[in-house]
Amino acid sequence: IMKRIFVVSALVAAIAIPSAVYAAKHSDKRGDDQVHHMFEKFDTNKDGVLAKAELPERMQRHFDKVDKDGDGNLTKDEATLAHQERKEKRSTAMMMRFDTNSDGAVSEAEVVAFATEKFKKADENGDGSLTKEEIMKMGPMMRHGGHHGKKHHDKHDD
Repeated sequence: IMKRIFVVSALVAAIAIPSAVYAAKHSDKRGDDQVHHMFEKFDTNKDGVLAKAELPERMQRHFDKVDKDGDGNLTKDEATLAHQERKEKRSTAMMMRFDTNSDGAVSEAEVVAFATEKFKKADENGDGSLTKEEIMKMGPMMRHGGHHGKKHHDKHDD
């Protein structure tokens, strides 16, 4: 049974780690694209800045935090900086999830421990093996830190 758990743990790690690496490598471009799209969509008077009133309510609650100079307008630079800060926060949180001994590196043992934890959470009936249905549920579970049923929040609500 240990061999089976190790094999499935390796499978879980094979899913989790490349996804995390891909997200980290591509988040700058995606962030630039998101900022560009946000200005295209919400800069209704096309003056190159976003006023709080131009944004949907769900985004307005973050406005004052992102408006670094407090002038009541959000520039592309301020929006880009906010994206970079969110990226750093996510990267730190991801590192903390894997780096359980806080030595600044992720060891093989930490990856295996993470994968084993995910396996145990995915094994809903506790029989030591995963059914196809349990495996299919692992995708959302991996994205949401192992919490089944957690809704994906709007990408602009970070």
